[in-house]
Amino acid sequence: MRLPGTSTTDTKEYPLRGPNAIRPGFERMFSEFAKPGVSFARKQRLIEGDYAYIVWTSETADNSYELGSDTFVIQNGCIRM
Repeated sequence: MRLPGTSTTDTKEYPLRGPNAIRPGFERMFSEFAKPGVSFARKQRLIEGDYAYIVWTSETADNSYELGSDTFVIQNGCIRM
């Protein structure tokens, strides 16, 4: 996974900035969501120009996600943030 140097993600405790800070969380998430029995439901999708926003819920073997959201900046067909 290649993340731009300006990438930021927010956690419950504090924001994480830069690929080295963000990567371990994404690796844990990808591992968790790769296990059998995962359900995922997209609740909302909004696309406006270069911006995309989704709201979702999910159940994994390890956790229940009652509310998840992601915002993306898309330029030239690639996610930038």
